[in-house]
Amino acid sequence: MADEILQPKIDTATAIAAVRRSAVWSLGLRLALLVGISVGFLMVNRGMDLVGGSVMAGVIAILFMLSGKSMRTQQAVGRASQLIGAGQYDEAEKTLSQGLKSLMLYHGPRLGMLQNLAALRHAQRRFRDAALLATELLRYRKGAGTVDRPLRLMLAECALEMNDLQTAHAALAQIPPVLPVREMLKLMELQVEYCVRISAWPAALDQLPMKVELAELLPAEPAARVQGLLALAAHREGRSDWASWLKRRAELLTDIPRLVEARPMLRELWS
Repeated sequence: MADEILQPKIDTATAIAAVRRSAVWSLGLRLALLVGISVGFLMVNRGMDLVGGSVMAGVIAILFMLSGKSMRTQQAVGRASQLIGAGQYDEAEKTLSQGLKSLMLYHGPRLGMLQNLAALRHAQRRFRDAALLATELLRYRKGAGTVDRPLRLMLAECALEMNDLQTAHAALAQIPPVLPVREMLKLMELQVEYCVRISAWPAALDQLPMKVELAELLPAEPAARVQGLLALAAHREGRSDWASWLKRRAELLTDIPRLVEARPMLRELWS
């Protein structure tokens, strides 16, 4: 169970601070290497072949070493993602912990590590940490299409779980309407829940048949949750036929006491 997961090995604030320092160190290191290679080249041009060649060889050696580290870190990003998908959270945390401590020439692999840490915290239902990490990543990757959208969806979901409706609204408002199917389903799920949370019943029921069809494409638990929320909206709007039908659909998909425990506002439908 998520609640039984041990205390994380990686502190979120520490990881964010490390990535910020890494951005500065990476830039400074690249500038230092550029200066070093330029100095070596000038020395060779002035007849100091041995010294200049040694400087250039040293810079190239450092460059290859750091590039190798960055490549290994990039591979670790992929391993961590696979471990998270397999539910091996402790192993994923160890991999990320090692990667975040590595000195890297480029900032991208470390951002990949931070994104995987956000996914790990989300999977562990540590929503506050996941939201902080997603917000931090959006500072670096704003407008980066395929990366930006999942981060905003994650942020919106975490905000709803924490009942931070202002942050949820801001995140949802910045997600474009045209999305790949998987992201479109998640967006619909979050929009329905947001509308129910703010008692915007007509908005929740807007294009109801389409939302029901999309909900059928979700896994059982999210599908039941969406249909339960739509049933509540239909109940509040006096659409008893839809409310009854959606309740029955939810009952077929999940254990209702568990659903009500996760979303207490649904209690009035099954009281």
